[in-house]
Amino acid sequence: MATTLVQSQTAAFPDRGVIGLRATLSQGGGGEYLQWDLNAEQQVIYVRWLMAVNQLAGGPVVMAAGFDDAGTETFRTAFDPDGGALTVQLATGQTLTASLHVEFDWHAVELGIDTADGAATLSVNGVQRDEISGSLATLATRTCWFGVILKHTDAVGELWLDEWAIADGPIGPVLVQPTSDHADDPARWLVIYNTTVAESVTWVQSYRDARGIPYANLLGLDLPTSELIDAAAFAALNDAIEQYLANTGLSALVMGVLIGYRVPGYVDFTGSGTRYAIDDLLHRAGDGISVGINANAADVLPQRPTKSMLGVDRLTARLDGPDLAAVNNLMSKADALAAANGGGGLDSTLYLDPFAGSGPLFYTGTQNMVNWSQSIDRQRLRLPMQLSGPLDSTTPQQFDAISDDGFFWGWGQPAPPSGFFAEPAGRRIVCAQFDLTGPTATTVRSTSASNWITAPLTAGYAAAIAVSRTISAATMPYARPFFEASRNGWTLAEAMYVAKPLLRDGLHLVGDPLLRVNLPRAGWDVLGPLDSLEQLDPAQPVAALRLDETEFAVSACNGLFVVRRVDEHGRQEAGLTLISAVNLSGVAARPILKPAWPPSEDHWSPRVREGQVELIAAWDRSLQSAGIQGAQLCSEVDGESESVLATPDISPRARMLQVVLAMPAESGRYRWRITSVDGAVWLSPWSLSLQPRPALAAALQTMELA
Repeated sequence: MATTLVQSQTAAFPDRGVIGLRATLSQGGGGEYLQWDLNAEQQVIYVRWLMAVNQLAGGPVVMAAGFDDAGTETFRTAFDPDGGALTVQLATGQTLTASLHVEFDWHAVELGIDTADGAATLSVNGVQRDEISGSLATLATRTCWFGVILKHTDAVGELWLDEWAIADGPIGPVLVQPTSDHADDPARWLVIYNTTVAESVTWVQSYRDARGIPYANLLGLDLPTSELIDAAAFAALNDAIEQYLANTGLSALVMGVLIGYRVPGYVDFTGSGTRYAIDDLLHRAGDGISVGINANAADVLPQRPTKSMLGVDRLTARLDGPDLAAVNNLMSKADALAAANGGGGLDSTLYLDPFAGSGPLFYTGTQNMVNWSQSIDRQRLRLPMQLSGPLDSTTPQQFDAISDDGFFWGWGQPAPPSGFFAEPAGRRIVCAQFDLTGPTATTVRSTSASNWITAPLTAGYAAAIAVSRTISAATMPYARPFFEASRNGWTLAEAMYVAKPLLRDGLHLVGDPLLRVNLPRAGWDVLGPLDSLEQLDPAQPVAALRLDETEFAVSACNGLFVVRRVDEHGRQEAGLTLISAVNLSGVAARPILKPAWPPSEDHWSPRVREGQVELIAAWDRSLQSAGIQGAQLCSEVDGESESVLATPDISPRARMLQVVLAMPAESGRYRWRITSVDGAVWLSPWSLSLQPRPALAAALQTMELA
C-alpha cells in the first residue's frame, strides 16, 4: 500500500503526549483514513485537527473531507508541501487558502462552515486566515473523513495527525492548563511572532522548545518588518492580541506577553518621533497609552503576583536584537545563569549608581536606592556592591567604567560612556538605566552598541532595562523588591513588574522574561543583639555576610550576637558561634574575657602567706588569646579614694597576672582593672577587707627549751 496509518506515541502532539496518528506515505496512489458519522446533516460544523507536515514531500495530500447524506463531498482539505499551501475546496466551487510555515512543527487547522449564516472560515494556529460568504446550503455535512484520503502519487514521507475534533461552534487550539499560580509557568505566557519573517518562525519554535511554551500560547501574526510602526498598525496588533486571548480562552490563563524576534517594538502615535515601547504599552489590556499606578508594586517585596492579582495588568518583555544569533545568545545566557550554582559566591559585583544628580529631583528619584543599599535586604544578596559615591554625596557622580559586574542599577547617564563595560567581565545578568532627561534606548536592533539596550547586551548581559521616552522621577523603579524577588527565585519579568510604581511609563525590558538567577546563598547570618538565647529569631539577621567576609560592623550596643553559617541552599546550620559586644564610647567592641579568678561574685578572699598578700588574676588561656592588653591592681584603704598599687607587665603567653604586697598597716580591699585590645575595661568585684595583724605585747617572750 502507498499509505499506512497507525497509532503512534511518537506521532503524538507534544502538549498532550499520549497517542497520535502517523501516516507513512510511499510512491503510488491510495490512502488510509478514519470516518465519523454525525447521524444527520449538520448545518453548522467546525472541524479541528493538528498536523505535523514538515516530513512530507512530492505532492499534495488530502487529509480531511466531509460528505452529506447522499455521500456527496461537501469539502476537501489538502496540503501541498512543495509550496506550503493549505487549501479547502468547497462543494460550492469556492476555496479557502492559507500558507503554512513548514519550519513550525505543529499546526492547528480549523474549518468552520455555517450554512445558516452563509459563512465559512479557515483558521491556522488560532488565527483566522481566510473566509468566504454566500449561499452555502449545499455544504451541510453528515460524515467526516480524516487521515490520508487522497494523495499525489509522488507524495512521500510522514504526516502526523492528532486532536481531531468536531463541534457546532469554534473549537480553537489545544490549551494547556497552568500548573503554577505564578508567571514562572510557561503556560502563563503568550508569545508573539511575525509570520512574514521566516527567522521569526524559526525563533519561536526554538523558544518553545527551550521554555516549554504550549503551542496554543504562540500567536503568529502577519506584521510589518520595521521596528517602528504607526498608531493604526499598533491598534491592529493590539486588537489581534486581545481577540486571540478572548477567542481561545487564554485571557483567563495568561499573565504575560512576550514580544518576539522581528515583531515591531515601538510605536510613534503622532509622527513626532516619540517612541512608545510596545511591550511597555501591553502592560495593560487595551490600546490606551495613559500611565497608570501599579497596585502590586511597593518598596518592599509584595506578595508574588497571581492572575487574580493582576486584573487587567500583564507582565511583559521583548526578545529582539540586531540578528537571530544575538537573540539566541540571550536565551543561551539565560540558560547558563539558571544552571549556574549560586552556592557560596557569584563572580560578579552589583554596581549601584544613585548619585547622578542633586536637589529635590535627586532625592525623589534615588532615595529608595540609598536606603536599600544600607539594608539587610541588600546584604541578603551576598554580592559585593560598588556605589558611585559616598552616601552623604551632594555632588553628582557617575561611574566611568565597571568591571567584574553582574548587575548595574542606575540613572542619569543618557548613553554609556566609551569603555563603560570594562574587562574583566563578571557574570553579567541585568543592566538597568533610568535616565530622566530623555530616551536612552529607541532601538534594540542596531548593530552599534551605543544605547542602554544594545551596549549592555553586546557586552554580555542577559537582559537590559532602559527608557524609550522621557519619564518623570515618579516612575523610578524600586531596587529592593527587584533584587529581593530575584533572590527568592522569581522570574525576571515578575521582579521587574513589582519594582515598577507606574505602568506604561516608558521603561521596557529586553531579555528572556522567564530568566531566573541562582544568586549566592551560602555565607554567614549574624543575629542580635540578644540578652539571652531565648530571644533568638533565625529569620531576623542584622547582617548577612558572604563566605569571604570575616568581619561586620554593628551599632554600638551591649549584648550577645549569634553567628550561624548558611549553606548553599540558604539554610542556617544548627551550630552557632556566640559573640558578645559592649558599647565603648559609642563604638561596639568585644567585651573583656573575664578571668577564672577572681570570681565574678563579690567578696573574694586574697591569699595571705608568710606575712605577704598575693593577688592573682588567672585565665583559662593565654593573655594574648584572651585579648588582654593591660592590667592595674587597685586598692581602697580606710575609705580613702581608690588608688593604683601596681601595673604588672603583660606577658602574651602567660595565663596569670600576680602582684605580691606586704601586709597592709591599715584595713583595705583590692580589685583588678583589666583593659582589652579594643579598649574595653572590666573591673573585678572588690575583695574582702584585710585587717592588719596586731603588734606583739612587749612582756611576751619566747623561751627555748634547753
